[in-house]
Order: sequence, then C-alpha cells, then structure tokens
Amino acid sequence: MDEMLRSSQQGLQEIFQSFNDIAWSADPIAWKTLFLTPSAEVVYGRPVSDFFDNPDLWRSLIHPDDRDRVESLIPLLFSTGRLNLEYQIVRPSGEVRWLYHRLCLIRDANGEALRIDGMATVITDIKSDVTERKQAEAAIASSERQYRNLVETSQDFIWSMNVEGYYTFVNPAVKQIHGYDPEEMIGRPLTDFVPPKHIALGGF
Repeated sequence: MDEMLRSSQQGLQEIFQSFNDIAWSADPIAWKTLFLTPSAEVVYGRPVSDFFDNPDLWRSLIHPDDRDRVESLIPLLFSTGRLNLEYQIVRPSGEVRWLYHRLCLIRDANGEALRIDGMATVITDIKSDVTERKQAEAAIASSERQYRNLVETSQDFIWSMNVEGYYTFVNPAVKQIHGYDPEEMIGRPLTDFVPPKHIALGGF
C-alpha cells in the first residue's frame, strides 16, 4: 500500500510539474504551506522547499510598493470567502513580475476555517485590454478545474492536514479505500482514524 501511495504521489507530482500556474494550499491561521505545485519555483525563482520552511516567505516576496495594499485586503478573504489580487513580486535576481492571484477560504461544516486554496498566474502584459484579461481569467479558471478534477477523480487517497494534525482536505477516493465520506474526516484529527493499538505503538 505504501509503495502504491508513493507511486501515485509521484505520478501526481509529474502532472503538477506541467502546470504553468501556481496552485497551493495553506493553513488559515499560521499560513503554513500545505501544498504547492513545482511551478512556484519557475515563477518565484526559489526552491519550493523554501515556502514550506518559511510561512512568511510569500509576504516578503511581494514588491514593497504593493505589500501594504495586499495585506490590507486579506481580511476580505475571511469575511467573503474569496479574494482576487493583482500585485508585483520580486525575484532573487531583482526582476519584477506581476501576478494575478485568486484565493478561496475553505470552511468545515461548522463554518470554521480549514485552509486557504490559491491559484496564481503571471501577467505578461499589465496593459492588456479587457479581452485579454477575460482570456486570462478563463485560463485560470480552466487550470483550477483541471487541478480540482484531477484530485477529485483520483482513485488514490489524497489529503492535506494543518499543523495541528487535523484533516483540511480529503478526496472522494477515501470512501472506497477507508469507508469514510470526506465530510466525516475533514476537521478531525488523524488519531480519530488510527486503531488504538497503532497509536500506542506510535505507528501512525
């Protein structure tokens, strides 16, 4: 089972490697990165591991001219559940790039924030007309659908947790593999689904 899971994860990673847009998930409290596609390294010019090691890295890479504005808009994400942002980032070389970023707050059945999902794309021409912007938005929406469809229809168990060890996402395959509906697991800790004897042995 472990070998099958590793093979599945490797296959998904290869698919995500082909994405031009950045797809990610983060803890809504500490903003700790839970998931990030390899395309982040191409866009930001930094190893993906840097984002997992430093939850504040996203914020520090926003151009100083835009940082305060972006931070002032974040509360809207928690009040409305969605937020679209357009801002500049600074790469290690000093190069400046524009990003169009869509964020979505995911809540559990009780309304508690579970995680933040995001999709970012590079804007190649900030002076693009309305038609080009609509095309860019359609491309982003298509990438989001492709990513979500890939995860939702996978026959393998795909999940994410927050820093406290609580499930923040579980795909439908868990029903076939473990017999639980995703709604039963989201918002609950891993230990709720591990046999007591395994917990006592530390085997989870």
